[in-house]
Amino acid sequence: MPLLEIDLLGPPVARYQGREIPLGARKPAALLYYLVSRPAYPLGRAQLATLLWEEHSEAEGRNSLSTALNRLRRTFSMLPFFPIVASGDSIAWQPNPDVRTDLDRFAELTSLARDAGDGSALDAAVALYRGPFLDGFDVRDSVAFSEWVQQERERWHQRILATYGELIELDQRRNQNSAAILHVRQALRIDPLQEQLHRTLMGLYYQNGDRASALAQFQTCERLLREALDVGPSAETRSLRDAIVAGRGPRSASRPATDLDGEARLGCVCKYCIHLVS
Repeated sequence: MPLLEIDLLGPPVARYQGREIPLGARKPAALLYYLVSRPAYPLGRAQLATLLWEEHSEAEGRNSLSTALNRLRRTFSMLPFFPIVASGDSIAWQPNPDVRTDLDRFAELTSLARDAGDGSALDAAVALYRGPFLDGFDVRDSVAFSEWVQQERERWHQRILATYGELIELDQRRNQNSAAILHVRQALRIDPLQEQLHRTLMGLYYQNGDRASALAQFQTCERLLREALDVGPSAETRSLRDAIVAGRGPRSASRPATDLDGEARLGCVCKYCIHLVS
């Protein structure tokens, strides 16, 4: 077990030997999260000062940055090392075998899965996602930091969906319909407005001989789209519904489940939408 764990996919949390570490002030925490997301990547002090103290002069921002670093040093004083390295005018998060971050672990697992075709590694990767990146965390007086958080949330949202797509496609290739159904439903909890996922689930239910669930899934898709976007299902989704009603549904997946962004109905991860799909 690593000495230090830092998880950013969901509400951010840091743990030392399994026990949560309170980080206190928001600016030092924001600095930590920003550095952790860019391991071994040196960042200039001026860049970091502008990111977090944009309304201050450069000198004031640099002083505030130094204060934030000192607070982080005190926070992690129980460690035999300080994972943030300051060298000259640059600062970087230094990867260490005694430190684990969910971002690094996700990259390791997805790389392993793609190299070895390991579905269990993909399962472990998506399980790391507890919610949107830095869910519930923000720095009110830093527009630049807030914009970065939003960009990272969208990037990780798409990355998780793409990984679910790979996992679902692997399930389908192995004719593991029950596993595919489970993974599609999990992905829909993250983004209930993905019509391709709804179609995939309709097809999987039909292949399992469960026409009623396939048609109920169409109704769920239709309701979600009406409530969130005031639009109905696409022609492709309606055609699949009609084929299932007529008993001519798909015998196998007609499109790879990894193609999740074809309808431009992406990005809704609000708590309201997450709870719409049971």
